[in-house]
Amino acid sequence: MDLTFTSRAELEAWTKARASELRRPCLVLLDGNLGAGKTQMVRWFCEELGIEDAASPTFTIHNEYATANGPVDHVDLYRVKSDDDLEASGFWDLLSKPQALLFVEWADRLPEDVWPAEWTRVRIRLEKTGTEEERSLSWNLLKAVTKS
Repeated sequence: MDLTFTSRAELEAWTKARASELRRPCLVLLDGNLGAGKTQMVRWFCEELGIEDAASPTFTIHNEYATANGPVDHVDLYRVKSDDDLEASGFWDLLSKPQALLFVEWADRLPEDVWPAEWTRVRIRLEKTGTEEERSLSWNLLKAVTKS
């Protein structure tokens, strides 16, 4: 699904309305240009999930938040330079949490085959377009592959 939003409020409302579609275990893979609003989008998802203090993990790489439905993890791969950085952040362990909800910014920095196929995956591409507030968004919901 490809959409265009002309205001921040429009994008916020749309994002919060999608939070109920994130079925655990779930990966939300975010890509887009610098300053497009990926972190803000994660904050809006988190607000809808009851998390009020979501912050950018750009320098820490990983933030974890507790909710009544299980942890929510937020990873930013922008400053990751090597597998050692990922290992030190505990990133690989996040992919084995049975009830995970994992937001990954700059997800295109890792190959597709690292993401668990048995998890629901949402691929979001957010881009600045036109005016300061205008954004284009591509949303692709991939259902989990069930093991037979």
